[in-house]
Amino acid sequence: MSSRYSSNPYMTIESANNGRKNIMLSSTSHGYSTATETTQSSSIFLDPPTVPVELQCPACRQLFDTPVFFPCSHTFCRFCAAHLIEAADPVLQQRNRFLCPTCRNIIKYGPEGVSSLPRNINIEQAVKRFKQESKIRYPACERHREFHMEKLMWCETCDTNLCPLCALDDKHKDHKIAPIAVLKKFKAVRRRLQGTTDVLSGKIEKIGSNILQTEGVVTEMEDQGVKLKEKVDKECDAMIGQIEKRRQAMYADIDGIVERKKGKRQKEIKGLRVEFNEARQLLHQIQDVLDTDGPTDFLKKLDDVGLSTKVEDLNRLLSKTSTT
Repeated sequence: MSSRYSSNPYMTIESANNGRKNIMLSSTSHGYSTATETTQSSSIFLDPPTVPVELQCPACRQLFDTPVFFPCSHTFCRFCAAHLIEAADPVLQQRNRFLCPTCRNIIKYGPEGVSSLPRNINIEQAVKRFKQESKIRYPACERHREFHMEKLMWCETCDTNLCPLCALDDKHKDHKIAPIAVLKKFKAVRRRLQGTTDVLSGKIEKIGSNILQTEGVVTEMEDQGVKLKEKVDKECDAMIGQIEKRRQAMYADIDGIVERKKGKRQKEIKGLRVEFNEARQLLHQIQDVLDTDGPTDFLKKLDDVGLSTKVEDLNRLLSKTSTT
């Protein structure tokens, strides 16, 4: 088994089978054909019957298997219809719709999915009659002709047909032997699995593409977010600079107002200090005179310190002090 991986992690893996025997049914019908071995140059079975076109599914080109009827009047196998629903565009799937591959009309179905599509009873009956009329008899076994044995078995080891009695022969002991019906089922299942693989491969590629596209959008959104943050930071820094500048200007205005008012008050304090010192000095002088005993000494000290000449100044000082 050799595999080739795509560089896209969401794409499908392509595989090729080498050196394997591929046993398949040679007919295009659902289980009504003879089997052939692709590794052999000659066929050992009868030719399959020709399937009428009107009994073939447009999707798988096989004999109709459980046909269902579309509103557009086209008929498909139930299995093929289910694949059409699964492979439909996501937008259509959300609305319970898909496209008919024959006429490209939009087909609406119920919430039950493919089960909501009606069965085509007429086609079913026609397929049933075709199967009955075209049923194939297998070659007679020459070795066991007297028992009317047909070669209904297939020996994978010997690549040949066998009748049930030949299959019991020691010659075929431990060989891989299966009924032809198993091979028919093998082809039918293989065909359906191949169809499923094709549908899933397309769906995986589509989903992978959507994932990559969405991841690109997310990355772009993240980049835009970073750029917007940088822009916001730049604008905020500019606004902070303007605010800081305005704050410093307001500080300067406040400092100027405070200095002017403070200077005025300091002048007032200086004048008050002078008056305070003069009043305190005068108070000491008066107290000293008042502490003198005797009228003569009292008057003499009063004249010595000049209090008699300062009475007017004293009154003025007391008057200013009281008003302050």
